[in-house]
Amino acid sequence: MESELNDLWQEIKGTEVTIDDCPPIPRPLRGFSEGGVKIDDPDELRCDTCDWAGLCPNGSGDDDLPDGGQHQPSGDIKVYELTPFADLKPRVNIFCEAFSVTNVPEKAPNITIEKDGGFAFVRIMVEESQGVLTYPADVAKGDSLRLIGVVPSTNWKGELQLKVDPHARIEKASEAEEGDVGLFDFQARWNVVGRVAYTTYKSGVSKNGKPWARKGIVLLDNSGRIAVEGWDNAWPSLFNTLKQGDEIAVLNVSLDAWAIDVKANLEKGSTMHVISRAD
Repeated sequence: MESELNDLWQEIKGTEVTIDDCPPIPRPLRGFSEGGVKIDDPDELRCDTCDWAGLCPNGSGDDDLPDGGQHQPSGDIKVYELTPFADLKPRVNIFCEAFSVTNVPEKAPNITIEKDGGFAFVRIMVEESQGVLTYPADVAKGDSLRLIGVVPSTNWKGELQLKVDPHARIEKASEAEEGDVGLFDFQARWNVVGRVAYTTYKSGVSKNGKPWARKGIVLLDNSGRIAVEGWDNAWPSLFNTLKQGDEIAVLNVSLDAWAIDVKANLEKGSTMHVISRAD
């Protein structure tokens, strides 16, 4: 048995697996009646009921996925640069000063930082990562800090906030390091293009009793996947016409992230354009 396990490990881990080693050729269906009695195999194919047939090369899709590029919307004189998903950068490093620190019992402190006359709130979503605090326990007003891998965004008031998740941390520092940016030096809006895999919908009721709903699209490109989300009333009517396999460009979106998962947010100035329709 030990040799069989070693052979299996070598088969799985000993060689580099490529997409060519995993052709989309499903096994044929087999027919069984009640009690597991063998009957004639059905004529149907697994692809007939597969949710991914519109994307699979063995179905109606292909492997020629979008990979960035440019897009000029009809009637627009501007040409937009489209970024591949692998090149999106939702995280930044910032060298700054703690402008105010408010300690909260049994919670992470509320920190406001200042950099070159600008201010931002630090939103500590996770206090510990792998058993280590994501912020200095003795952080105080006036400390020089480096915010490493934080995710910039805006809150409902339009104020800049920097999110600390399991992949981000705050450290005391005496000077900036290479790659550190200012509060307004990072790219806040991005343009993406991808093939529609599926749409999402979630809803609920807020603390004040008001219902809410959010829609989203999961897109694929040559380098990965990303979800684009927005409030129900922020999406154009074009959203309701999309189907699996359509290729679209979404312009002027902001980025969010949690650990390794990157998400794009539909904002007020965001627009959506169909590049091509699925057959």
